[in-house]
Amino acid sequence: MDHSPRLIGNDWQQWANQLLHRRYGAGEYQEVPDKDKGDAGIEGFTVKDGHAYQAYGPEEPLATTERYKKLRKKMTDDIKKFIENKDILRKVFGATKIRRWVLFVPVFDSKEIVAHAAKKTEEVLESGLSLSLIH
Repeated sequence: MDHSPRLIGNDWQQWANQLLHRRYGAGEYQEVPDKDKGDAGIEGFTVKDGHAYQAYGPEEPLATTERYKKLRKKMTDDIKKFIENKDILRKVFGATKIRRWVLFVPVFDSKEIVAHAAKKTEEVLESGLSLSLIH
């Protein structure tokens, strides 16, 4: 097990937002603040590419199985929020069409989280979200 220090919680969220601002440039990455009734399941999104990001840094150190369980729960909970908050998110996204939802984590080390993401993708598609929200 890797015992190297990692950013967690709000520190990881802030770092992730900084990285995404740097990666996409000024005006392309839009943060979604969580101070006013939460962030509806996303930290931010890209205007042109339509990528929605949710950052999550669980407290470490964790064994692979425990990390997978925490990532799986976070993904499940936030995809549920993403679906349930579609009307709020439609207003937040405006004309942006979301093509990808990303759980942005400092590390994952189990193929099972990739399989879980595929399952959640099907769930989102089956939810009947309009193409203006996701495709």
